[in-house]
Amino acid sequence: MSEQLRAEVTGTAIMAAVQSRRAWAAGRVRAHQVDDVLQLAATEAWQKRGTYDPARGPLQAWARGFVRIAVQRVIHGDGRHEQGRIADDVGEPHIADRVRLDSDDVLDRLVGRHSAAVVLQALHAAVSETEWQVMLEVTIGDLTTRQAAQLHHLSERRVQEIHATVTDLAHVIVTATHRAEQLSGTAITPQEMASEILSCLPADFRPWHGVITKLLTGNPLTRSEVAAELGLTKKTVSNRYPAVRRLASVAAETLAAHRPTT
Repeated sequence: MSEQLRAEVTGTAIMAAVQSRRAWAAGRVRAHQVDDVLQLAATEAWQKRGTYDPARGPLQAWARGFVRIAVQRVIHGDGRHEQGRIADDVGEPHIADRVRLDSDDVLDRLVGRHSAAVVLQALHAAVSETEWQVMLEVTIGDLTTRQAAQLHHLSERRVQEIHATVTDLAHVIVTATHRAEQLSGTAITPQEMASEILSCLPADFRPWHGVITKLLTGNPLTRSEVAAELGLTKKTVSNRYPAVRRLASVAAETLAAHRPTT
């Protein structure tokens, strides 16, 4: 950015651009956190004002990325440091409770309930550091898949695969957490647990239910047997089976963390 353009990006202009996202931020964090989000975003935007390029869009669009990242930081900060306050606040009405759990936005999936910090922690624990950073940059930081691929020295296809994986994991964690809250303290049998795990998986994994049931009940099929049962090639099974096992494992861990089995 030229010195002239840099001078035009004043603190007042940046604050106005950030403030234009107040309603969006209010839908994703608690009322007492909104000002923290906006201040964090404005500070970060000011420090990185040299990255603003008017040719790529208005200042408001550029500032949006900083607000999204600030939301993530505030939520994740709650998960690490403010568990007690979250527990105290669960009875408060929260506009984010109305966010659709089937949203295409991974962040919306995570902040759509009062337990957002817990869910975010669970997702962080379930993914690798590269997957986590790619998710933040593509979903929260507004990078394109190509930009994220260049940043991490990955292929664009790999970034797309990571985004799809994190989206599936977010679906599983949110669904399993919600289900566990409904049945908190209810003792269930291993067979019932297997059924609950299946219900937490994304719809496109339904053809795998029979395979997963055998896996969960201690009778796992070989990859050749899976290929024969599902009518897939061994290569397809080899590529897909680890993801299926991973989702089932995360669902099981999430459910087991919230209620006992008999």
